[in-house]
Amino acid sequence: MKKVLLFLFLLLLSLSSWADPVEIAGIYYNFIEKAKIAEVTSNPNKYIGTKRIPNTIAYRGTMYNVTKIDEWAFANCSGLTSVSIGNNVTSIGRGAFSYCTGLTSVTIPNSVTSIDYGAFYGCNSLTSVIIGNGVSKIEARTFDECTKLKSVIIGNGLYSIGTYAFARCKELSNVYYYGQHVLYADVDAFAESYIEYATLHVHKSLINKYKSTATWKDFGSIVPLTDVELGLNETPADEMSAQYIQLNGMYTPKLKPGLNIIRMKDGTTKKVWVK
Repeated sequence: MKKVLLFLFLLLLSLSSWADPVEIAGIYYNFIEKAKIAEVTSNPNKYIGTKRIPNTIAYRGTMYNVTKIDEWAFANCSGLTSVSIGNNVTSIGRGAFSYCTGLTSVTIPNSVTSIDYGAFYGCNSLTSVIIGNGVSKIEARTFDECTKLKSVIIGNGLYSIGTYAFARCKELSNVYYYGQHVLYADVDAFAESYIEYATLHVHKSLINKYKSTATWKDFGSIVPLTDVELGLNETPADEMSAQYIQLNGMYTPKLKPGLNIIRMKDGTTKKVWVK
């Protein structure tokens, strides 16, 4: 009987230790052993500086795919200045990066399919956002009160933008959308963002439809994506030594299918879509 009780005690102790978040290389994780997946969770002392969320993480001799950023995981981490999201992450939870007031840019890789309510709410230093091809819907208030947000680049998988998703983004200047269809946007998706002074960039064949569609017709200008942005022409000679950046923020030696960011020698950037 004593041996049985001892076994049960050790089993419960083991299970409880797995249930507690584990810190590895500055990031806290919850591990789901059966599924071999890891989820990024909150740091009791708050995250600061630059953080890289890997594709996989090793724990107790087992490799886990990092597939989720939990709700509120980085919330109120005002000292967080940069984050790189791995290519196995499929979900960004509710309020995950809300009030990260030091974050200036974010790239959401193609692997991400779900961004929950208010994920980047109140990131008032955020100036640019790149959303990969995997996201089909931007939930309500995702980028609400990102007051310095100027540029939003959206891949070809998005179909819907929820209410107040980009509300109070008062410096919004350019929205680039690469989908081949007219994107639905709630009537209040860009509330108080002064979109009458902003420019929407879409496929040339869709311009007239956007000009007659609620919410989008309120943009000050609706213009076609350029050949360079669509990747329809060759890379100019002066770009041959430029740096190519994938949607996960990692550098790559050449352009890849989908949306690419080219960082020029002078520090400027260009967007290129490769079929």
